[in-house]
Amino acid sequence: MVQNSRRKSVLLAAGVMLLSLSLSAQSHISTQSHQGIVTAVVPSNSGDAKKTFFSAGADGFLIKWSDDDQGEHYQISDLPVKFAAVSPGQNLIAVYETDSGLMNRVSVWDFNTLTRRYARRFSDSVTSLSFSAGGTYLIVGTATVTGAVFLRADDGTVVDKISDTTGIFSFASTSSTEKTFFTYSPAGSIAYFNLQTGKLKGKFQAEPGLSQVATFGSDLFLAGVKNNTVYVLSALSGSTVGTFPSNKPIILADKTDKNLYFLENNGRNGYALKELSSTDTKSVSAPQQVRTFRALQGDVICCGAREGTAVMLGSQSGDLFRTDCSPEAAMLSFYPLSQNVYDKIYDMAPSGEDFYFLTQNALYKSSYDSGIVTRIADNPGQTQVTAYGGSIVLWSRGTRNPVQLLDPAGKSTSVLFTPKSNVQNVRVFF
Repeated sequence: MVQNSRRKSVLLAAGVMLLSLSLSAQSHISTQSHQGIVTAVVPSNSGDAKKTFFSAGADGFLIKWSDDDQGEHYQISDLPVKFAAVSPGQNLIAVYETDSGLMNRVSVWDFNTLTRRYARRFSDSVTSLSFSAGGTYLIVGTATVTGAVFLRADDGTVVDKISDTTGIFSFASTSSTEKTFFTYSPAGSIAYFNLQTGKLKGKFQAEPGLSQVATFGSDLFLAGVKNNTVYVLSALSGSTVGTFPSNKPIILADKTDKNLYFLENNGRNGYALKELSSTDTKSVSAPQQVRTFRALQGDVICCGAREGTAVMLGSQSGDLFRTDCSPEAAMLSFYPLSQNVYDKIYDMAPSGEDFYFLTQNALYKSSYDSGIVTRIADNPGQTQVTAYGGSIVLWSRGTRNPVQLLDPAGKSTSVLFTPKSNVQNVRVFF
């Protein structure tokens, strides 16, 4: 976090991890895209009729897309958001923020009041994030032998629900009564636990190494992707029910639906939306093509989600797209809901009655009262700004870039020092 400027100051650069103290997020309504890759798309659990989804990105933004295709934007982190999960029947969304290194944080937000309920740091990376079926617990999978951490969803209190270790898992779900908990491990197993006793009920071998794991058919079937192939497993036994070759598929599952949809990337030939259905409790049909789409120019669909017939997709460039699952013979085109109309603000720093903010290209100054924005200087390739008396310190978190002092009057910069290790924080004390 950024401290206020001082008259007699000492500048310290600390190579330590910093926990964000922001407890609320300002929002704005627009069609602005993410600045960089869309990392997750999740339905709001508000019902197919509303067609509301959340998207998360490497830019630290969370966007709620309503059925009128307007986005309510929240910058909740200065770290990339990797996972997101929405609590059923509540106004809570959980996100996993990480720098893919030492910082691993799960935070839970109330998206009606724009406030953060709580945040919890983990020493190991998070492999799975989900709410229990009734919304009582937030279940965090960690890259440890212990595996599962159960948090009470409303306040973040750790609850001892599992006495037997779960190991590392990449997918978790509970029964509708929240009495049973099951996991998929990429090591190649499906395990069931009794949440009343905390004991392991049963464990079955399953296809290892699946990604994008999800369930459908009321949790009777589990789907995943490996080696350009869609796998469908029996969630009750772990046995493989079917394998279907598919180029770079994106799983679009709704656990309550007997049908599974996935989007197939056919390169220059565009995309195909395909559907397979469970014919009984032990078998599925071969995939059938439902819709086709023209290829995107200079962009690739990388993630998506479905609720009922509504589908939302995210791309590597940060755009969002809508479609649905109804059959269509004609080839369609993807039209983005979003557009890149604003510069991303990397960092902000207060300075008396004014404040500075830094974008990719420039440093700006504005007043809390007038709102007038003045361009101060070019950005010399930094990502953070700290007010320092009448001057400004420019630096970059997580790098060894030189820490620079900018004189706003002369618009000249000088190097204060070059760190020997990655800088995580710069503070000014008085």
